[in-house]
Amino acid sequence: MGLVNRVHPVEDLPRHTMHVAQTLAENSPLALKGMKKVFRFCLEHQGLSREREAEIDRLIIDAMRSEDAAEALKAFSERRKPQFKGK
Repeated sequence: MGLVNRVHPVEDLPRHTMHVAQTLAENSPLALKGMKKVFRFCLEHQGLSREREAEIDRLIIDAMRSEDAAEALKAFSERRKPQFKGK
């Protein structure tokens, strides 16, 4: 899944965990909701049913059509941090 790309000493783990959590929290709430749902699907089942794949496709399409996606593109072109609204 590509989730692990670093190994840290145990004493550094809380600091690095918070950094990753803060980085994730800066993303669009809709994107985070979709990611959590996809991870849950993958963890619950070895393979994805066609229905689950279709649901994941809908999540992606909905996220790409959202106000947050438009805000992300606008912020990128304006070289500023996006202000996501979860819409």
